[in-house]
Amino acid sequence: MQNQPIVGVWHVAIQVESMATGFEGLYTFFADGNFIEINTYKETNLGVWISSGNGYLVTFWSYLFDVGSQANGKAKVRLAIQLADADHFTAHGVTDTYDLAGQPTANQFLGPVSVAGTRVQVELPPAVNTP
Repeated sequence: MQNQPIVGVWHVAIQVESMATGFEGLYTFFADGNFIEINTYKETNLGVWISSGNGYLVTFWSYLFDVGSQANGKAKVRLAIQLADADHFTAHGVTDTYDLAGQPTANQFLGPVSVAGTRVQVELPPAVNTP
């Protein structure tokens, strides 16, 4: 997996159909098949990815919280990713919800998920004047 073009850090825009507004995050695809997402909801989510045909599949888990910040469930996100070019991808998938014991919840399906990703590039820092 070390030569997979998906490996690296990606800035992502995420839209869940059942949510009024989208949000942003960072996806990190490691060469060993591990995956981390952090997002503007202050969540850190963990998962795994594989190459599949001419794209990639990722599955990751997130904890859900009530208004008092107590964990009250889990969400499993499954995405199919297609690279548009070396620095851009789109993904589509679903989010399923579970209670803390792992049983599907009544509102199990949160709706389709769409993601657009742009690779994070190394940038030179601005010139710094030193005495």
